[in-house]
Amino acid sequence: MTENNHVVRLLTALGVALLLYVVLLPGNGIMAQPVRERLPVPELTYVVEPIIQGESGLLRVSLTFQGDASGSSRLLLPLEWAEGVGLYRAIRNIQSLSEDTKIEDTKEPHVKIVHHRPNTRVSLSYEVVSQPPGTKLTREIYYYPVLRPSYFYVMGQALWVYPDMPESNPLHLSLHWKNIPDGWALINSFGLSKSRQKVNTTLQSFREGTFLAGDYRIKTIIINKEPVYAVIRGGFGFTDEEFHKLVKQIFQVTRDFWKARGFPHYYVALLPTDDVSGRTGGEGRTNSFILYVPKDSNLSEHRHTLAHELFHEWNPRRLGGFELISGVEDERLYWFSEGFTDYYASLLLLRAGLFSLEDYVAGYNSLIKDYYTSPVRLLTAAEMVQKRKTSYEVERLFYRRGAVLAHYWDIAIRSATNNKSSLDEVMRSLLKSAKAKGVSLSHKRIAHALHPYLGERGTRDIEKYIDRGELVPADNPFGTCAIAEVNNYHPWDMGFEAAKSFKTRVISGVKPDSNAHRAGLRDGQKWVSGGYVHGDPNRLTKLTVIEGDKQKVVQFYPASPEAILLPQYKLKPDISAEERARCLSQLGVPAAVQRKSQSVKK
Repeated sequence: MTENNHVVRLLTALGVALLLYVVLLPGNGIMAQPVRERLPVPELTYVVEPIIQGESGLLRVSLTFQGDASGSSRLLLPLEWAEGVGLYRAIRNIQSLSEDTKIEDTKEPHVKIVHHRPNTRVSLSYEVVSQPPGTKLTREIYYYPVLRPSYFYVMGQALWVYPDMPESNPLHLSLHWKNIPDGWALINSFGLSKSRQKVNTTLQSFREGTFLAGDYRIKTIIINKEPVYAVIRGGFGFTDEEFHKLVKQIFQVTRDFWKARGFPHYYVALLPTDDVSGRTGGEGRTNSFILYVPKDSNLSEHRHTLAHELFHEWNPRRLGGFELISGVEDERLYWFSEGFTDYYASLLLLRAGLFSLEDYVAGYNSLIKDYYTSPVRLLTAAEMVQKRKTSYEVERLFYRRGAVLAHYWDIAIRSATNNKSSLDEVMRSLLKSAKAKGVSLSHKRIAHALHPYLGERGTRDIEKYIDRGELVPADNPFGTCAIAEVNNYHPWDMGFEAAKSFKTRVISGVKPDSNAHRAGLRDGQKWVSGGYVHGDPNRLTKLTVIEGDKQKVVQFYPASPEAILLPQYKLKPDISAEERARCLSQLGVPAAVQRKSQSVKK
């Protein structure tokens, strides 16, 4: 009876709503107007052809799109991305291929206005030119088009000219790679060895793609019955096979963690740079990850970078992305997207057998030290957002604070559940809810995922350690395997404005109670010679300065006069194999990996 009444009420309400859309038109009777008009999905067609010109080259691109009903369409050129600025300068010779079409410049160099017939298909062409031959191939150069006689590599943000449209809306794409030289490998974020591609995506994902062809070596690696392509060009201090093995191990442990399926296409590209050893970089892109590596570097240096960037495929991307507040992403959430990703990068390397327990303990100690000794460690979340783009220390604080909080919560969850649950369940519950509800990441949603294990503590901790910036406790995540030592530590502190003084060659900002002041350093002295090592309070600083008409040498240790209590952990020297195995099991290390590690030690 109740169900029938409910149906009647629904139909009655629907009838009233429909009547609102009935329009009486004289002479035409009654006509129902549609409630919502379905807008067509925009279509873009690109044809790309590499043109080799001596030691360099260019890409000739044609674009076709549906012109606006007004007869004028706003056209956007590449502007900037990360370390690539003024990217529109690589776009040359924009020409119309359609009748009655004119391209007009604007006051903004990356914006053009295309005048055309209303609602007509518009075609135009342009050229993408490379950095000059002989340009040193540093990590930053890869943010610009790189085109050489034997290959090209271009990020979408540096390649595509496109009509202005919402970046998150659905988009139909047609790509045609024309006259690719014989013997060149062809791969991008949307397929392998496909000269013609049909792609349903968004403009954002399209522009965040990577597009390359040439003398790349491609290896297909199967992870959970799905392909991952390892792409390499150039030579390194390690073999292709060693890189392939590393990719397989990291992808396997990461996808197993998320219980992930549904990756028909993904690739990792290893690109050589002319940078000094140790100056590496990496970036997660659409269906791809790019690793920029000095030619003489050691492969082990890149394990954490690769694991970190791969984890970003889920955090925050598949967890829903950052919540929008007044149309702007909530940047406070970087503690979660970067800090938790750093935490899991190390933990998954341990679970894959790529880190030893000793490596993991050393990494945790380094994290605590960097966090507890940071001069900005007590900033509030609002202060961090305000200062992150102008301060390296503030930017790193998002990573450090988030990673220590991840350890802290994992320890708390394991303790509360007698090691039956861990932070892993929280992360997977966030993924499950994002799939089911299409929700975004927020402090409230993270606290809700913690609630089954920690109750209201999650909300309180976020307010205390993130919003107010109080110091996160550094508890012991290693159980009975490690013991804590609390040291009186004097953090690095130059005691004056070292960077500014080095630039002006005049000492400034000397603190009255600092070691520098006690040694005789004063504002206004001329800096003649000497230098300092950033971040090392135990490295003696020697500066030659001139005060008045006298020259002198000032020596001091760049350490703060005030000590902090710094917790550090070390494995027990008499730890048994059984105790080590128990501690590793609590950290989620599979028994098979533990046995393999033991056999390697023997």
